[in-house]
Amino acid sequence: QNYHLYTNMHSNYFNTIKSLVLAMEAKDPYTKGHSERVTEYALIIANMMGMPPAQVQMIKYCGMLHDLGKIAVSDAVLHKPGPLTASEKNQIRRHPTAGAAVLTPLTFLRQGISAVKHHHERFDGFGYPDGLKGERIPLTARVLACADAYDAMTSDRPYRPRLSKELAMQELRSSSGKQFDPYITNVFLKSLEHTQ
Repeated sequence: QNYHLYTNMHSNYFNTIKSLVLAMEAKDPYTKGHSERVTEYALIIANMMGMPPAQVQMIKYCGMLHDLGKIAVSDAVLHKPGPLTASEKNQIRRHPTAGAAVLTPLTFLRQGISAVKHHHERFDGFGYPDGLKGERIPLTARVLACADAYDAMTSDRPYRPRLSKELAMQELRSSSGKQFDPYITNVFLKSLEHTQ
């Protein structure tokens, strides 16, 4: 009976996340492949770092949902082919807070909401929304930040073509200790060196 309760509970969790992901993809089809790849990269990092299973599970959930707040961003801004204005940038920068707000009522995600809210913080303190610095940024958010940036760099966007794997890795190296946690960056680069 306990096993069935546990299975049903996790099935409900999965279905809730699936519904949120479908809503996000309906708004911005680009997020489908992006969210899946970011989650895959983040799980590689988490497992290489030996993170506890509960944290790994939260990364799995929140990797899929890290851009959920983009449902609050206008289509014109999301799909704009050219540079964004200051006002449009501010709209984009609200998406982590908006995503965290949408997820707050879901108690099973409570431990992961900070990863969604803070995945655009920078290790040097110049990120958003709260300008957190170094280890004040939640570990799960630091993992997602690195995975998210790499996938963004290696994907075509409306405003620029993708970078090669080699150039993206070079960008990660040069931003280590500035935008990204240096330890996490090093772990991720090692994993990328061993893949095609």
